[in-house]
Amino acid sequence: MRIPKNFAVAIAAGLAATTITVFTQAGADQNSDTPAAVSQADAVFAGGCFWCTEADFDKVDGVLETISGYTGGSVANPSYEQVTRGNTGHYEAVRVIYDPSVVTFDELVDYYWRTIDPTNPNGQFCDTGPSYRTAIFSRDTSGTRDCGSFAGRAG
Repeated sequence: MRIPKNFAVAIAAGLAATTITVFTQAGADQNSDTPAAVSQADAVFAGGCFWCTEADFDKVDGVLETISGYTGGSVANPSYEQVTRGNTGHYEAVRVIYDPSVVTFDELVDYYWRTIDPTNPNGQFCDTGPSYRTAIFSRDTSGTRDCGSFAGRAG
């Protein structure tokens, strides 16, 4: 099965995007009385409507939190209306914070492939338009390699 060129470009664009929204998390108190913190990692997935993508990942054991937002694009802090008009270049995306000792990045990517239609470069299911494109945004090159290996198995 061939992956559409637009999908491959979307993955590459995501890796090159310098405007990925940064989410911050308050640090935990490191007292010896405090239980050891849960190991955390995060990944950003664009899979069409962010509310649908968020609901899908909320069902996965080991996912600690999901946060909907926008990534990529040329407008700082865009409104929903700006993004859905299709002229900002943003993706609707979900930051998935997970415990890698419970669920791995590879397992999340495999799950993602089963919740989207990777053959549609124009959106997902009934949601069409540029903001509903699919992509996986990785912060390092190992994520790129992992995503590429899954792309060959999609379908």
